[in-house]
Amino acid sequence: MRLSDITKQTKKVFAVVVIAAGLYLYLTFGALSIGIRDLFFDSIKAVLSFLFPQYSISPTIRAIIFDVLVLFIGAGAFWIFYFSQFVLPVKEIPDRISAFVRLLSSIAKSGPAIFIQDGEQKQEGFEKRDRKGPGVILLDTASAAVLSNRGAFTRAVGPGLVFTEKNETIQSTLDLHTQRRTLGPKPDESPFAPKAEEENEEDYDYRQRRRKQTSGLTRDGIEVVPNISVTFRLRPSGRKEDYEKTNFGFNPESVRLAVTREGIDPKAPTDAGSYKIDWDWLPVHVAADIWREYLRKFTMNELFEITSHEISHTGPTRPRTIFSLINFLTRERLTNDRVPKLNETGKVVGRHNSEEYDLMNEHGIEVLGVNITNPLVEEEKKLIERWKATWLQRAKAEQKEIEKNHRERTEQGQKVALQDFSVTIAGPLDKELRAADIKMNGKPDLVHSLELLALGTLDYLRQNQPQGPVIDDPKSDVIEIIDWLRSHRNGTDKG
Repeated sequence: MRLSDITKQTKKVFAVVVIAAGLYLYLTFGALSIGIRDLFFDSIKAVLSFLFPQYSISPTIRAIIFDVLVLFIGAGAFWIFYFSQFVLPVKEIPDRISAFVRLLSSIAKSGPAIFIQDGEQKQEGFEKRDRKGPGVILLDTASAAVLSNRGAFTRAVGPGLVFTEKNETIQSTLDLHTQRRTLGPKPDESPFAPKAEEENEEDYDYRQRRRKQTSGLTRDGIEVVPNISVTFRLRPSGRKEDYEKTNFGFNPESVRLAVTREGIDPKAPTDAGSYKIDWDWLPVHVAADIWREYLRKFTMNELFEITSHEISHTGPTRPRTIFSLINFLTRERLTNDRVPKLNETGKVVGRHNSEEYDLMNEHGIEVLGVNITNPLVEEEKKLIERWKATWLQRAKAEQKEIEKNHRERTEQGQKVALQDFSVTIAGPLDKELRAADIKMNGKPDLVHSLELLALGTLDYLRQNQPQGPVIDDPKSDVIEIIDWLRSHRNGTDKG
């Protein structure tokens, strides 16, 4: 039964009560020959006799008043209470009483009666939202809402029957279904085409807005406009209570966070009615920002090359092209707390915490999937013109990047070579020291230590001997140093 039937049933009950009371009074007055004037004065006497016992009225009038008050008004209240248990899905005694009170108040139009289906309000007839009295809200299994009282959030409510208090209104409604939102151009639409003759200014403006929603630049300055879709839902808590009244899951905390932490769109046009981003559009806008961040790390030629990135992933297949890699990393940023980190040229340099994943948690949202498809680029002629205009700037930028990479690799190679050299020349000395510790013997003196380091240097030179004839071989100098140290050590021992 719809909520609009509450008022209809109440009116029917009161109409029956009024008609029955009127018929009763008419028949009674006719049988007892009581006039309206006598009834009026006797009614006044009845009130006075209640307040002042010295006044008295006839037993007949007293019986009539008792019949009207108890049999008719009391019976009417009883039947309203009876009907209230069927027009609303109530089971507990407190809910039955609340339904009865709201049913009575519906006659005076004091509170709203609202039905919410799939996250949208369905109001009919007298059920206006601006009523401030106690009301009732019926939410289907796929709906939730956040209530407020004069601007202050009061509570989050889910599927089932909800009784509102005085001045408590609906701040926002939400759909509990798994949802999908998409940004970017429409199918078969060219975002780069100039304004057509048959296209009015408003349509052209909307087409350019759709272009800007996902537009991004590659590292070499080429604009790419794809379609970006995100599948998501309100994050469930995992408790069994979330699924008592709905198969979709209702987490009051996620509902509250989704409404109370709405985002702001800094790119909204100046003529926009609101700068807020509704909770269900936040994930796809965040995905578009991630797409732009990754796109500027690669050139246009790299975008569809086979990737050699070794990245651990949870998807069914490993990303094959850079474009599919960007799709994969965008999804990872929204669904995992730790994700691969890329440098400015798209190389993996470690892992880091995902701020976007934390943002989704802060808004009570769980992202299930991300899909970036249909990348569109400018016409080849325009690309060539842009390439001619910016080739020198891009060449200098690439040269700087190459020189930077060369310096980094040179420094890294020097560090590795120095480390290998140190380990090799210190090998004999390290072996002697370890043997001395095991045998509890005396450790080598200074001359012997220098001799061992020289032997290590000789081993390093032998391992890294250049190919072909050598005019000045440093090994002979090292051998002379070793012989000198040995003779000096032998002479010291004899002395």
